[in-house]
Amino acid sequence: MKEQVLHHERNLRALFDEAEHKYYIDGELYPGVTSLVGNFFDAFDKDAVAKKVGYIKGVNPESLKQDWDDSTTYGKMVHKAIEDLVNLGVESPDTTFITDTFLYTMEQYKIEPIVCELTVFDETIRRASNIDIIGIKDNEIVIVDTKTMKKPIERSAYKGKRCFYPIAHLEQSKFNKHALQVNIYRHWLKTRYGLPVSDVNYVFSFNENAEVVSQMIEIPPMDMEMELIYTYLKTITPQ
Repeated sequence: MKEQVLHHERNLRALFDEAEHKYYIDGELYPGVTSLVGNFFDAFDKDAVAKKVGYIKGVNPESLKQDWDDSTTYGKMVHKAIEDLVNLGVESPDTTFITDTFLYTMEQYKIEPIVCELTVFDETIRRASNIDIIGIKDNEIVIVDTKTMKKPIERSAYKGKRCFYPIAHLEQSKFNKHALQVNIYRHWLKTRYGLPVSDVNYVFSFNENAEVVSQMIEIPPMDMEMELIYTYLKTITPQ
C-alpha cells in the first residue's frame, strides 16, 4: 500500500512550487482546493471581521489581525515539524512536544503515517492540493488534515447561515469546511488514483495554547455532497 502511494504514476505529473504556493499539473497551473471549497462559503473579509469582533470585545482590530497572523505562522511551524518527521525522519529539539504528541496520537488511532504534503489532483476539474498527512490503517488509506485551532471546532454556523448552491443543506460551519476539503481528497484518491480510502478520516488539531492541546476529529464520508459538487462543476468547468 505504501509503495502504491509513494510511487503512483500520477505523482510524476504534479509539481508544487512551495515558494509561490502554486500547483502545476503537466506544466499547467491548477488552483487549489481551499478556493474551491470557499466558493460555497461567504468570503472572509479580514478587516471587516476584525473591526466587528474588536468592537464587540473591546479589542484593537489591528491587534486581532496580528494575533491571526501569529496563528498562521504557528500553524506553518506545526505543519513543518510533522512533515520533517514523517518525510525525512528529522526532529528538532524545539518542536519535540509537537512531534511526540503527533506520534502518540497516531499510535493511539493505529495509523501509520507514510507521507506528508503529497500533491494530488483531478484534471477533470483542474484542481490540485497537498494532503497534510496520508497514513495507513487496516490496509486502507487514511487522510489526516492538520489544524492548529485554539477553540473547539464549530459545528454550526452563526445564525444557521447556509452554504451556497448546490450544498445549501449544509451550514457554513468550520467543521463542514474542513470536512468538505478532506472529502474532496478522499474522492480524488478513490476515483483518480484507484486507492482504497477509509470511510473514516480525520482532522488532527494541535495547539499548545488551547484548553485541549491535541485531538482527533472524525470526518465522515460526504458522498452525496461530492456528487452534488461535481455535477455542478461540470456545468461551469471548460472541457
